[in-house]
Amino acid sequence: MSRESLEAVLNALIPFAKVELERMGYVPPVAGSLDAAGEIELHMPRTGEAGSTDEFLDLLRTALRHGASSGAYRATGLLMEVRAERPTSGEEVDAIAVHLEAPEESLMAFLPYRTNEEGDVEYDEVFFGPAEPDALRRNGTLRSQDLSS
Repeated sequence: MSRESLEAVLNALIPFAKVELERMGYVPPVAGSLDAAGEIELHMPRTGEAGSTDEFLDLLRTALRHGASSGAYRATGLLMEVRAERPTSGEEVDAIAVHLEAPEESLMAFLPYRTNEEGDVEYDEVFFGPAEPDALRRNGTLRSQDLSS
């Protein structure tokens, strides 16, 4: 069940990221959550709020941890733009990244992209890597170490 939950969150966040990248030229930090009823909700800082990308990511992590501590989420995802290393070649690429988490699994999904000479965004194949749990843990509750951060 956790794989399907992670796929649902990923399938909600990646299209959003593509639209924003193609429209604005960058991917704003956004979080997604899947609740017990199977509903996806996107979480983002309010329009016009000032702050750095890292500050917004921290706010979103806090929101996901809060929802996880109440048992409201089956899966979460935190969307960001990164430089990632391809596992097959070691080449560094621009990528849309999603830290996906469910009670039984935590991983990173990377969607590499580049802008061609005409200014259009081209996407490569998604690849995955390991990730440490952040909001959820195996039993679906907030980890005790998160309470102090």
